[in-house]
Amino acid sequence: MSKATTEVVEQETQEQLDERLKQEAIDAGDVFDPADGVEAGDDAPKGDKGDDTGKEFDADVLAAIAGEDTPRMIPHSRFNEVNEESKARRQRVLELEEEVARLKGSSAAPAPKEKEEQAPASFDFDEAEEKYSAAILDGDTSKAKQIRADIRKQEQAAADARAEAAADRRYAANRKKDDEERSALEFKLELAKAYAAHPFLDADSAEKDQDAIEETFVWVQHFTGKGESPAKALASAVQKVAPRYAKAAADSAQVNPKPNLAQGVERAGKIPPKAAGVGERASVVDVSKMSAKDIKALSVEDEARLAGNFV
Repeated sequence: MSKATTEVVEQETQEQLDERLKQEAIDAGDVFDPADGVEAGDDAPKGDKGDDTGKEFDADVLAAIAGEDTPRMIPHSRFNEVNEESKARRQRVLELEEEVARLKGSSAAPAPKEKEEQAPASFDFDEAEEKYSAAILDGDTSKAKQIRADIRKQEQAAADARAEAAADRRYAANRKKDDEERSALEFKLELAKAYAAHPFLDADSAEKDQDAIEETFVWVQHFTGKGESPAKALASAVQKVAPRYAKAAADSAQVNPKPNLAQGVERAGKIPPKAAGVGERASVVDVSKMSAKDIKALSVEDEARLAGNFV
């Protein structure tokens, strides 16, 4: 084979090798073809969905990055108001608990024992007086003394019975009054606990929920009608109603989470820079970078621009 023929074969072999390597690179995606993914009338390739800045950033994040974020926080005056209301409710609970304990201690005295002896039979004082007078007239002093002693004894027994009856009546009246006061205090205590745990049940609170208050009142009447004490009826009603309204109140009071500033700052680099201004705004004269010679060489327009005068 001649030398020229050998060079032609080697040249063809090298071209085939280059073509094969190029084809393998294209198949592997290592070669960029400007025509790939572009259709007529499209400004962006198929594989590119465009700038997703609008999708990745929300107004809160961008405002926070720009320093225009308004912090979502409770006003200090409102916080103090709610805090004072909560303290007052807790203090009221403690005071009522002490008062209830005091009343329970004062009414813990045992009830008077029932009389073991039967009440004496009715005594006829008129008849006894007649017998006493007859014994005196007959000169039977011993009998007269005995009758007189019986009369005095019966008079004392009658007086004691009247005193005991009066004491029993006073005790019963005081016991009833104490029971009523204790029941009222227990109800107030339970009410204070309900207000402290669920402020929306307090009609005087800014967080009141009228529907919850009315429904609780209906349930109190229901449980009272079943024989429960007012305090127990209120506790049962609150346990029945409060959880549902508490969940609704928590859902409605939920504050939107603050934007993730760290993530926003991380993405800030993806935001394209602001476009340069047009007209006079596009030309910026930085005096700090100019020498005295450059400053003297400024045109009238540049001096006016530095002075803030734009036409």
